[in-house]
Amino acid sequence: MPPGTQADISSLAIIFGSTENEFLHNRIRWKERYSALVQRIAGARNSGEISDELLRDLWYTRSNGVADIKTGAIAEDTFAQIKEELRELTKQILAGCSEDTYRTAIAKFQEFSARKQIKGGVLRAVVNRVFAAIHPDKCTTAVASKAFKKLINQINERCGTDFSEKMANWLQTNIALKSAVNRLRPENFDDIDTNIVIWRLDRESNPQGFEDTNAASDEPLIKPAGTAEADPFPLNQILYGPPGTGKTYKTTSLAVQIADPIWCAAQSAAGDGAPSRAALKQRYDELVAEKRVVFTTFHQSFSYEDFIEGIRAENDGHGALRYPIKDGIFKKLCGTVDGSEIEPLPHVLIIDEINRGNISRIFGELITLLEPEKRRGADDAREVILPYSKDPFSVPDHVYVIGTMNTADKSLAQLDLALRRRFSFIEMPPEPESLSDVHIYGVNIGAMLAVINQRIEVLLDRDHLIGHSYLLPLKKISDMADREKKLQWIFEKQVLPLLQEYFFDDWQRISWVLNDNDKPEVDRFIRAGGTLNRDSLFSADVAEQISDRRYYVNFTAFGRAGAYTGIMPGSRNATATSTALEAETTEA
Repeated sequence: MPPGTQADISSLAIIFGSTENEFLHNRIRWKERYSALVQRIAGARNSGEISDELLRDLWYTRSNGVADIKTGAIAEDTFAQIKEELRELTKQILAGCSEDTYRTAIAKFQEFSARKQIKGGVLRAVVNRVFAAIHPDKCTTAVASKAFKKLINQINERCGTDFSEKMANWLQTNIALKSAVNRLRPENFDDIDTNIVIWRLDRESNPQGFEDTNAASDEPLIKPAGTAEADPFPLNQILYGPPGTGKTYKTTSLAVQIADPIWCAAQSAAGDGAPSRAALKQRYDELVAEKRVVFTTFHQSFSYEDFIEGIRAENDGHGALRYPIKDGIFKKLCGTVDGSEIEPLPHVLIIDEINRGNISRIFGELITLLEPEKRRGADDAREVILPYSKDPFSVPDHVYVIGTMNTADKSLAQLDLALRRRFSFIEMPPEPESLSDVHIYGVNIGAMLAVINQRIEVLLDRDHLIGHSYLLPLKKISDMADREKKLQWIFEKQVLPLLQEYFFDDWQRISWVLNDNDKPEVDRFIRAGGTLNRDSLFSADVAEQISDRRYYVNFTAFGRAGAYTGIMPGSRNATATSTALEAETTEA
């Protein structure tokens, strides 16, 4: 084929029935991701430059907005080795959608296979996906030959056409199909709308799911043992560090990068770099509304029933109690993935304060299923029967788990061993350099925080440092008087209580951290003694036998410049000068 006359192809118009408009409306997010990649490709075509980021999304990224491939289709190290060859191949595909170019691409992948740089034969679906992304006017998103054959059969059966899946190759059949369909599409439909509607027929001909349509058995997209994940993000990771280092804050951007990398790339390309925080938060909220990102916090009372499933008592409305089995948040998320229209889009579970929960009690037997090699579709995939519902359950391979862990509550050494073996750990230490441009009372706040943390580490450990986020609000205040008041509030309401917690009210060590021993009495945050001295409180013979362990907070110090300049080492002279000047100002 293609059909030779208008009469032959007119029946294809039923593809664009009235219900398709509603179908497209429900695929807005997919279209945005698809369009973003196509726009980036157009920019590369105009500039003649193909960025590493675009190259990665075309050939390597699992879900790029056009079609999905299985994790590990091309291994991480292999991609690095063949990247420049793929760049040249991409330039040829950008130059035209021809039979010669397609044969060249297939031949190049045969060469990769012969060099043992890829396994599983020629990855035609990977090549087809690049053609589909670069030439949406000529290619559909059914990138696997087996899936495309089913799609053609579906179209022939539904529309009475005679497209032959036995044409020369996938590209030739796509060009014939799109040439016919494009002449019949409504005026308000563009190439992407058309491909999404055609994908609906692909979905109907492959009801087992979207991933299968792009990973057909005749084109195995395998994940060789020992190779790196194709995704740049580990399936299970924990951000750990002391309080105030931005762990929970970081999960927002991390979740968006995982769940919608195409959006992030488009935002970066449109601006001067990474997306703004406001844009990230808006997209994050949208992903939460779409149930693709779920946030929860572990605590001592959190249980298996909350996380997986359990029996809950409820009133049936007639005064009687019933005990239905209710799904927990993780099972619900996995169920959302299974029911996803555009499977398998990444889904993310954020677990704040993961170390505060009883891990064995919460995860139960499912802790094993979190392992990448035990996930659904992996070589060593496992399934369990849930104890309440008796349903079989496995963890999809595109559910990502991000945990946060406050090391002041529990160190890594104390963490549940089963959890430690199955998660990647990413340290988030304090970043005092982020405050290096903030100066108050003549003190560099970043340098001051660094000194405080080094003293804490000497006296205690690195798990109990003070994070930079406590002091970040100072960056947003331009008026110096307001900055000084904010610094006073931070030290009085946040820093000092945190030090009390760290040192279990050992006031002497707290005073060492703040260098109070090197300051004049008036500038010390912590003072020794009380209103009555030891000799006034006890008889002479008793007073001789005891040491005075009383300390109290000197609240006037929070408003004094010398209290802060004196924190820095070797600042005794500067502090004395500052104190004298303050005294003169007060007398005047």
